[in-house]
Amino acid sequence: MVLALLLLPAAYGRTAHAVSCTTGAALAGDQRSALFDAAHQLGGAVLRGDAAALKAATIPSVAGNFDGIAATVQGLTAQLQGATLTVTSLYGLNADDLKGSEDDVQFFCSVPGAPLLVTVTLSELPKGQFALAILHATGVPQAQQFALILQNTGTATPHWQLAGFFVRPLTMDGHDSTWFWQQARVFKSRNQPWSAFFYDQAADYLARPADLFTSNNLQKLSRETAAVEPAGLPGKNPMMLPAGDRSFAITGLRADATLHALDLRIDAKVESVSDPVTARKDALTLMTALLQQHPELRSNFHGLWVYESTAAGQTFAVEQPMSALVLP
Repeated sequence: MVLALLLLPAAYGRTAHAVSCTTGAALAGDQRSALFDAAHQLGGAVLRGDAAALKAATIPSVAGNFDGIAATVQGLTAQLQGATLTVTSLYGLNADDLKGSEDDVQFFCSVPGAPLLVTVTLSELPKGQFALAILHATGVPQAQQFALILQNTGTATPHWQLAGFFVRPLTMDGHDSTWFWQQARVFKSRNQPWSAFFYDQAADYLARPADLFTSNNLQKLSRETAAVEPAGLPGKNPMMLPAGDRSFAITGLRADATLHALDLRIDAKVESVSDPVTARKDALTLMTALLQQHPELRSNFHGLWVYESTAAGQTFAVEQPMSALVLP
């Protein structure tokens, strides 16, 4: 889940020559310690479900619109009970020399002696000192990763406060991003492009702490994903799926592990969901039609989720395991 905050991620940005990035190992000892302590304190508040403490350590412009963050933190409390918190990466982002608020500023972060290059893109960025901290909460069935944007609000001495908060799982159905990437390559070798594409997407989602973050490894994954992308997937326009004497307007497709097993989620626009019996019948018809067109999905996903929605915002959802979907 990505929470909208003061600092918004931008997919593309122009490089600002007045900014610089320093990775954790190259940070000055006192700065690294201050960032580590701030990140660990904020992450600890998330683990405890202490939204009040997190809000107290947040910059005013974000604290003033904190309900979304508070709800997310409270929703994580049960699944993170007993988790081990680790600060895995720190990036110092210096924007002191910006002339004013900049759109889409990119920070290029290289690791000395290593081929890894990380790019952090922030938009609507004022001048100042910022940092990105990545934390892992592990040792529990639903391990999570946090990306914290920190801003130095101190004058004489550093005072790091929360300016952005993003949380994503580290695994889906018990598997990490590397496993999904490897499986996608297996599916490509078997000429199963639909499975390969959605497994690649899952790998990217798990490997990327937030949309503002990319690296040369993630760019390689993106190229592999683009190379196998099936034609006609929903985007600006829905994908029309024929099913007997009608067609379904599919607006979204993605891997989903809400029920702790890997399903393929299908979002569809329908005229009405007021009758649950009819809505369920339509969903099952859609599932069957998709499996008839793409039988490879049956062996590579646990089941299918269908989320039907109307123009008025009414919704209906149903999940079926593959074993319950019998083709005519």
